[in-house]
Amino acid sequence: MKSIFVFTFILASVATSTIASPECPERPCEDFGCADEWDPVCATDGNGIYRTFGNSCEIDQYNCGLDTVRCFEMVSAGPCPGTSA
Repeated sequence: MKSIFVFTFILASVATSTIASPECPERPCEDFGCADEWDPVCATDGNGIYRTFGNSCEIDQYNCGLDTVRCFEMVSAGPCPGTSA
C-alpha cells in the first residue's frame, strides 16, 4: 500500500512538472514577424529575474523558444532598472 502511494506521488510530481502553467500556455513556435524597432520593455519571469527586450513582440518570440513553463511577462515600458540597455 505504501509503495502505491509513493509511486502515485512521484507520477503526479512528474506530470505536474511537464504541464505548462496558465502564465505560459503551450503554443506552436512561429515567426512572430517582430519589427527591428527599438522600443524597449522590461519583463519578468515572476521569479525575480528581469530582462530588457527590444520590444513587446520579442517577449512572445523569446517565450516560444523556452523549454520551461516560466514565461516572461512585460512589467513596464522602457529598460529594466539597473540594466545598461
